[in-house]
Amino acid sequence: MIAGTLVVGGKAGRLPGMLMKRGTLLLAGGAEAIGPTFLDNGPVDLIVLRLMARAFAAPPFGASLLDGGPMRRLGGDTAVLGLGEIFLPLG
Repeated sequence: MIAGTLVVGGKAGRLPGMLMKRGTLLLAGGAEAIGPTFLDNGPVDLIVLRLMARAFAAPPFGASLLDGGPMRRLGGDTAVLGLGEIFLPLG
C-alpha cells in the first residue's frame, strides 16, 4: 500500500499492511496476526473514527462496522520506513 484508506469489515488475514509506505488500514474485525515491524502507538480516540462510524451506519451498509469508540493505533511498516497506520478495536 502506498497511500489511501482501506476499511476491512471482517477479520483480516495474517500480516495486513506488510511493506506499506503510507496510508491507513482500519480493521474493524481485528486481524489474525500483525507483523512485528508495526509499532504499537497505544489507544487513540479520534473524531474521524466517530465520523466514519456514523457514515457506515447509514445505507447502503446498514449495520455499523465501527462503534465510534477508541481504537488501538499501530504505526509502520518500519521495515520500509513507512508512515502508515493500522487501527484495531481495543480488547
